[in-house]
Amino acid sequence: MVSGSVRSRSGANDRVLSPGDTVVSPPGEPHTVGPAGNADVQMVAELRPALAYEQFIERSFALDRAGHVNAKGRGNPLRMATARPHEAEFFLPRIPIGLQRALLLTLDWLGGRLPGPRD
Repeated sequence: MVSGSVRSRSGANDRVLSPGDTVVSPPGEPHTVGPAGNADVQMVAELRPALAYEQFIERSFALDRAGHVNAKGRGNPLRMATARPHEAEFFLPRIPIGLQRALLLTLDWLGGRLPGPRD
């Protein structure tokens, strides 16, 4: 963490990270970070292996630049699926990955039929 604070959940560990804190999640372990307050946050994230995460981030920012993401970073699920989080192994915790893959592939296909940015 560089500034601000976030709630980190990694496996059975749940804690608030402050500037200077780090967390490492083993491969395959469900993990997430989320707001711990209302202040802006600056953090450094390192993903190994990165897989297709860079392309996912580039597509997400393209959707934002096109006005398809609100101030809280949320967008229409059809549009957001076109960023292809499933290719970056970016999944929600506690929901079977196979189900998420199938749903995201379907949403990606449907969202690809909407006008807007697409690679």
